[in-house]
Amino acid sequence: MDLLISVSGIRGVVGDGLTPEEGVKFGAAFGVWAGGPIAVGRDTRPTGEMLEMAAISGMLSVGASVIRLGVVPTPTVLCFVRWEGMVSGGVVVTASHNPIQWNGLKLVHREGRFLTRDEGEVVLRLYREGHPRASWEYVGEVTDRKDAVDLHIDKVLSSKLIDPDSIRRRKCKVVLDAVNGAGGEAGVRFLKSLGCDVVELNCTPDGTFPRGPEPVAENLYKLEDLVRESGADVGFGLDPDADRLSLVSEEGRAVGEEYTLALAARFVLGKEPGPLVVNLSTSRMAEDIAEEFGVPLHRAPVGEVNVLT
Repeated sequence: MDLLISVSGIRGVVGDGLTPEEGVKFGAAFGVWAGGPIAVGRDTRPTGEMLEMAAISGMLSVGASVIRLGVVPTPTVLCFVRWEGMVSGGVVVTASHNPIQWNGLKLVHREGRFLTRDEGEVVLRLYREGHPRASWEYVGEVTDRKDAVDLHIDKVLSSKLIDPDSIRRRKCKVVLDAVNGAGGEAGVRFLKSLGCDVVELNCTPDGTFPRGPEPVAENLYKLEDLVRESGADVGFGLDPDADRLSLVSEEGRAVGEEYTLALAARFVLGKEPGPLVVNLSTSRMAEDIAEEFGVPLHRAPVGEVNVLT
């Protein structure tokens, strides 16, 4: 199996394409490009600690210091990089919704977003061509931080888009299926901060993936059953690094991702009307929503960074 290399990072099957040596090389290349300090987080895959240590070694070897966040959701790393200050970038050790034998490195810009194509091309050139290592007195240092999830939760709760007190008054009952990934502990803490009664399903962060890692309907039947059996108001299904979320209705039916995006767009536009940007694979419901709110719609190539930039 070949290592998949792109401007957003690397991924592959560990031991068959993706090796610690590749992690060191890619970490060093990003360390040269970003400088330091660099925030590093990971999901719960069994190979995560090994690949994390390899990437960190590469960054340290070029003089970039590292802030190690531990097991945290991917959005938490982006939030930390954006809001903590004096952080020059981030690396997430994850293969997102891919099977358990996969892992990878995703690269985060100092603005708390993924790299653009031009930025990623510079990192790839450094990775392929090599670069000098720092002398012994300039090797980077590692600092551990355990408050990244708290920072993320605080930022969400203070957002103008939501009213935490109103949510707390509803006393919602929620089932959370985190596939034993990075969103389990963080998700439970966040939901409880909103006064929710949380029923936990697969929220132990041991990386065992008791269902298919992608939160699509065919993988969420246990979540659907538990929502019905517990009388919950809603169910949430996550992928291993918690950057994908699927909804299950109170009737115990999984809601398609095209509807999830439409619900999110309608909610945000109802609070802060403005141009709506979606990627080319988004359903035509986006046009209907933009027309409903009288705002322009723009379509960008697939990829988070293309929508943001």
